Amino acid sequence: MSSAADRDTPHHRVLRRLLDAGHEALFVGGAVRDHLLGRAPTDWDVATSAAPEEVIALFPGEDVDVRGRHFGVVVVDGVEVAMFRGEEYLVPGKPAVRPATSFAADAARRDFTVNAIGLTIDGAIVDPVGGLADLRAGLIRAVGEPEARFREDPARLLRAVTLAARLGFRIEPGTAGAIRRSAALLADQPVERVAKEIGKLLDARVLHRGLPLLHELGLLPFVLPELAHMPGTPQNPAYHHLDVWQHTVAVVRAAEGAEAPRAVVLAAVFHDVAKGLPGVRTVRRGQPSDIGHERAGAPIAFAAVRRLGFSTRLARRVRELVRFHLFRPSLRPGSVVRALRPIAARFRGSEELAAFVDELLQLMRADAAALAPGFATRSLEKQASLRRVIDAVLERVPFYPKDAGIDGAALGLTGRAAGERNRQLLLDAQSVAVRALQENTGR
Repeated sequence: MSSAADRDTPHHRVLRRLLDAGHEALFVGGAVRDHLLGRAPTDWDVATSAAPEEVIALFPGEDVDVRGRHFGVVVVDGVEVAMFRGEEYLVPGKPAVRPATSFAADAARRDFTVNAIGLTIDGAIVDPVGGLADLRAGLIRAVGEPEARFREDPARLLRAVTLAARLGFRIEPGTAGAIRRSAALLADQPVERVAKEIGKLLDARVLHRGLPLLHELGLLPFVLPELAHMPGTPQNPAYHHLDVWQHTVAVVRAAEGAEAPRAVVLAAVFHDVAKGLPGVRTVRRGQPSDIGHERAGAPIAFAAVRRLGFSTRLARRVRELVRFHLFRPSLRPGSVVRALRPIAARFRGSEELAAFVDELLQLMRADAAALAPGFATRSLEKQASLRRVIDAVLERVPFYPKDAGIDGAALGLTGRAAGERNRQLLLDAQSVAVRALQENTGR
């Protein structure tokens, strides 16, 4: 930490000035944890014996954000500087802050041991609650008595999952048991706090790790209630070797591995959300069948994504991906065009359509990869062939009147008559383009 390369960084400069002024100060939090794990830290935080007013006085004329001073926190040049403090939770999630006399006292009020390690400016580790041992063992352990920590701030229940998933750690058994016993505390949490943690899992590409933890720890009904019926819900064994829940997790893993955009990963989460629901689950030829689950699941997915606080635009994208995730035309251009028409009707131009189809195919590949092994291989091979046909169709076949140079108004038509004429001329143009494609491909 004291290398020449570090001396000009804002966090090093802030810490050095506090030390030179006679205050205790050290680096703390997630940056220390990541540094010790050999990961690139993002935001370096500082804990200090100095009160906010003393910190402010040390940086006259500089960029100092004082909005958190009532909680003992100021931000200097982008570096969060917090006084050593204790916390009392009269209202869960809203601590009353008081000064503490040492970093050891400050560490005792933190959430998990791996987040309660300090690092001096010279690189010495300060570890009052045993976080280093847990870091080396790959464990997430609550500081102090776990259930007390979770009563103080129920969002910590989710943070344990997020942290374990992001780091690839296990949750220490005592802490895991306390999470299960405390799960119902999440029922009263603002949805924004839940969405924040889901967003972290999405951004870190580890939602496939977080979902099983949510289920195992009893948090799923409070975080993603739309999925709570999935575990144990069977599927047709001719295509699936996993139940609906296990299949969903596998699809999310495959989608994240492809580095798909948020919409594709969220669609992977909700693509089978209607399977097993009353009115959807049927038995066909003695096997579970969910005919129409994509139509039933689309509005559920939309409502869930909006409930989590994501944008309406993203929710609509997820809804359409869920609605069409069973897109299965034959490999003939005409079949592909017919299957694409209802999709094209939801978009305003060829670029939007092509972008959506690309995301849809990403979701379909992830879904196929999680099928029964033999069936997955055949499905992925067919999808590769289908991709080539779709690319040719999107390149050669118009799906919008402007792409075919059609303008009903130019023919002296207005209103419904112009629209109907545009539609008929577009169908004619599509037929011509499809015949040309079939002649070229032999299909």
